Amino acid sequence: MLTFGGLIGDQLLGGDDGTDGSSGGDDAATESATPAADAVGVGDELLPETQPIETVKTSEIRGESPGSRTYILRVVVENPTDEDIELRLTGVSLRDESSLDSVSTSGAIAAGETGEVTGAWDLPTDSMPVAVDAVLRRGGEDVVARSVTLKRPPIRG
Repeated sequence: MLTFGGLIGDQLLGGDDGTDGSSGGDDAATESATPAADAVGVGDELLPETQPIETVKTSEIRGESPGSRTYILRVVVENPTDEDIELRLTGVSLRDESSLDSVSTSGAIAAGETGEVTGAWDLPTDSMPVAVDAVLRRGGEDVVARSVTLKRPPIRG
């Protein structure tokens, strides 16, 4: 059943909270309301399985209205390895299953150095990012390329 509260929750709060006003529970609805255990947000490591340390410093949506918003993701990369590394953010997946492509790169980060990469994506009206595509390169070769689930970013007006 569609309710006014449900519409407000979907449009302003980012989606289904797993309740539909009915008295019966639905495991699938509860699962979708619970963020994935491996979802990352501010303070989390983007690719914990890799040797460089990629810490999310900013993950937020900026904008005055749902029709004019930008998703910002800033990651600081510490390179304790003996090789140059590079982190690329190549796109985001949205809640409606569409995606936005754009490559942002840290550039080469020398052994023992720290760098950062900031990705920015203009969001379509009422959309919400749910994952970022990240590529880690070491010595000029891709070593990890995967989609990373994101915690729901705050909206800053």
